[in-house]
Amino acid sequence: MIKLPIAGKYVTWAKAAVVIFTTVGLVGMIVAPGLFAPLSPFNLLLNAVLLGLFVQEWSPHMIRFTVMTVAVGIAIEILGVRTGVIFGEYHYGDALGFKMGEVPVLIGVNWWILTICAMDIAARFTSNFGARVVLGALLMTGLDMLIEPVAPKLDFWYWVEDVAPLRNYVGWLLVSSFLHMVGRVLQLNSKNALAPWVMISQALFFIGLNIWFWFHV
Repeated sequence: MIKLPIAGKYVTWAKAAVVIFTTVGLVGMIVAPGLFAPLSPFNLLLNAVLLGLFVQEWSPHMIRFTVMTVAVGIAIEILGVRTGVIFGEYHYGDALGFKMGEVPVLIGVNWWILTICAMDIAARFTSNFGARVVLGALLMTGLDMLIEPVAPKLDFWYWVEDVAPLRNYVGWLLVSSFLHMVGRVLQLNSKNALAPWVMISQALFFIGLNIWFWFHV
């Protein structure tokens, strides 16, 4: 089991970094989206690294869960892009970086980021197994609902029907629920001092972009 006690000493700095980078990213996406959208992979990596530093216990189960979540995220997205069955018909742009099977590798990392954040937040509200799974899945799906309207404008991904179909959100609920169930079965220590800050910052980031594009497109 690996613990990173030094991270706890810098939690304030880490929170500040999340807020600063999110704010700069939001302003940049509004002022110069063509310049800042390609920088999205670096923001995802920053969030992943910071969250990783504040994981309470890097137990063997947590390490396996991390690898599994990234792998499942990439695999389910490859299946989704190629078949259109899971989320609907869509394809990825180039803003999210290197692709594997038409899917940016960092999408798998993003699935882990959102799962870790949602697990921590859900655990703060309830200790019930089922309630944690449902709340965690709803949090992840709710964030996706904020991302979908602006994703094509940032060259993240594009829907054949121009808007995300209902199937997409059902797919998100099912996949998210599966990941949360695995996490709960493994009895992972989901405490992460940075999780709420990352989740809320992302939500505010995409709310801001939705408002901007609503009035300027």
